[in-house]
Amino acid sequence: MDVMNNQTRFSITFFALLAMMASMAVKAVADDAPQISALIKYHISTEEQHNKVDNFLRGSYVPALRRQGIPSIGVFEAHNKEKDGLSIWMLLSFNDIRDYLAITERLVADGQFLDSSADYIYLENKDQRAFDRMEITLMSAFSGWPKTTSPTAEQKLFELRNYESFSEYKGYMKVAMFNEGEIDIFNKTGLHGIFFGGVIAGKEMPNLVYMLAFKDMEERDANWKKFINHPDWKEMSGLEQYKNTVSKIHQTFLVQKPYSKL
Repeated sequence: MDVMNNQTRFSITFFALLAMMASMAVKAVADDAPQISALIKYHISTEEQHNKVDNFLRGSYVPALRRQGIPSIGVFEAHNKEKDGLSIWMLLSFNDIRDYLAITERLVADGQFLDSSADYIYLENKDQRAFDRMEITLMSAFSGWPKTTSPTAEQKLFELRNYESFSEYKGYMKVAMFNEGEIDIFNKTGLHGIFFGGVIAGKEMPNLVYMLAFKDMEERDANWKKFINHPDWKEMSGLEQYKNTVSKIHQTFLVQKPYSKL
């Protein structure tokens, strides 16, 4: 009877998860819903490409997005280019998924944008390309952190973390772990959040992505140590329902571009 009950409970939880995932985009149009965020990575392999994308973002794309009224526009590059390369990241956050879907249409109608970005847009062959590829990760913010937060003036170092899970159920439980206490422990131990998002569309699904901000690497290392040793974390991480929720972690340290509007 216990086995049957456990199977029944798992089935209910699993199908509830599927229903939640199917309805994420629909819920995102509600006025009080968590934000939708897009993390865009321009894969870049040369300084020339880096400069082309940088000039386009600074002179054309970011100003055009601001004219659209997008509330949060972050632009980043690697803290250590020798280790993590020349790629450029953008973080765009929207109060309504319809604003994300309308970006291209609005840009096409923006004559100022088209004029200022002609050298970037109208390329004749692949040898002129400004980047190798673009990668877009679309996310729905956690209920425990529904809006992207701006860093303080002192916070110059950003840690981008991507947690993979080996199943949809375990991915759901890791998000639940954040919402039900892990974010609170972050706040207690100086792990300063910028955004937390469950991936709706992108690579390495099921996964979640979040970003933290620090003054420097020394603060980062000290505060992660506080977190790992915090009694609330030790208790929570030992709970059976949260075991094996993360199968792989990706980590990148970033700094903001001067024209970033986060």
